[in-house]
Amino acid sequence: MAGMRIVTWNVERGRRGGPRNSELINAVMGLRADICVLTEVPAALDLPGMVAIRSCSEGGEPCSADVWVAVYLPNDSDWTALDLPVIRTAAAVKTVIDGRALFVYGTVLPWRGSGEYLPVGASDGKTGPALFEHVLDEQVVDIERLTSSAPERTMIWAGDFNQTLAGPNWGGSERGRVALRRALSRLDLVAWTADAPHQDERLRSIDHICGPAATARPSLAVARPTNRRRDTFISDHACYVVSI
Repeated sequence: MAGMRIVTWNVERGRRGGPRNSELINAVMGLRADICVLTEVPAALDLPGMVAIRSCSEGGEPCSADVWVAVYLPNDSDWTALDLPVIRTAAAVKTVIDGRALFVYGTVLPWRGSGEYLPVGASDGKTGPALFEHVLDEQVVDIERLTSSAPERTMIWAGDFNQTLAGPNWGGSERGRVALRRALSRLDLVAWTADAPHQDERLRSIDHICGPAATARPSLAVARPTNRRRDTFISDHACYVVSI
């Protein structure tokens, strides 16, 4: 995977579309990603030269509106989209990038008060930390199923986890942090972004790029693309770039 660049960014629906979508596209394309996992994605956001594997929409319907997750890969890559239950706020694909066979599992995990926004049935009546653990557990089972079906493939788990792994725990919970650490250990993955700064530099990242614990620690960059026309952030999340 020498030279492979993996990006994750919560793009906040392009701050509700309009001219900002073109600025968003320019910002993402400037990152030169081989794998790009975007979350809270504007409807039908197309990146030149890349194909999108999308989750269900924020309303729970298949890909008809703003979607929770979109995994973007080069148009000429070998890839197959993987079926996930429609209640998942996730998208999965198997692919080959830079000669390495991969699974990519893009995710959004629940934040406080998010239950009403999830697809019907996703919350299973749970709220707060219990909801976070419920959705996390379902995604861990998905990932275990994929890795057991093809153990030779490297797993990349990336997206908006809505949970820090270090530093202050605003917005998440200690229970959620413990659950996420336990899930990573169970999957033998590490979050390469665990100590990376949030857009708000008082915090650590809640958006993560995770890969095999046996992989040498890759280089990590944190980007804060701005909307220069209005001198405001395109998103209230920083963007994370891992180079392997």
